[in-house]
Amino acid sequence: MSRISSWRLHGPVKEVDFLQVAIKLGKSEVDVAYRITEQNGDRWLVTVEAKGFREKIWVTQVARQADTLWSLINKVPMRRGKPVGLSQAATLSVKGIIPFAIKIVGNSIVHTVEFSTGGGTQLSVVSQGLFELRPPVEGIS
Repeated sequence: MSRISSWRLHGPVKEVDFLQVAIKLGKSEVDVAYRITEQNGDRWLVTVEAKGFREKIWVTQVARQADTLWSLINKVPMRRGKPVGLSQAATLSVKGIIPFAIKIVGNSIVHTVEFSTGGGTQLSVVSQGLFELRPPVEGIS
């Protein structure tokens, strides 16, 4: 079972690091990835699915991305059929994945959705909101 959770359920955030855009994961792709470090030192990866005005947020797509990334970073390196070293998740001290989506809904207005799950494709909404960007941001329409 995946370790996928929500930072809303945890302590205050100390740091947010941008990691990468367009991460190819076989049949899926993570649009943007961030690492969040909490005040207590716990680290989480955030997978972000970004959608334009005419696109829908597909919950199964968001879930598949988070689950696939967690599976990939939890693989223990093997040599001649024996484990060598630690998984990337253990090396990076990552506790889990936070699935997240953001969609443009108007001129400089975005809808954000944070999900939580026990793994697989069953996600539940933990928090969501509408944000108006000020000053207006060109291209967000």
